Amino acid sequence: MLALDIIKSFVVCFAPVPDRDQYGQISQALWSLRDPRAAAAVKKGGSVLPVQMEFIDALMGGREQAGLTTDFGNLSLKNVVYEQEQLQELEFFLS
Repeated sequence: MLALDIIKSFVVCFAPVPDRDQYGQISQALWSLRDPRAAAAVKKGGSVLPVQMEFIDALMGGREQAGLTTDFGNLSLKNVVYEQEQLQELEFFLS
């Protein structure tokens, strides 16, 4: 739950104002995973948009990476291995 809170807060905090809705949808989708019913609905595939699903899949280890690029920023979530340890790398580039 702490990791979800950190990711949600990070995305919302750094989202460029003009694109806040797009990034906010990703933040909300990730944060919703703390509720088992919402997580089950996501697993069935009908409750989120494709870009949100990419981030959820990457967070859960189902895909190597996910990303969203807008006019003012780029958000990426990557699963990486560093010295035999699996990590998740969340980056936000603002332009």
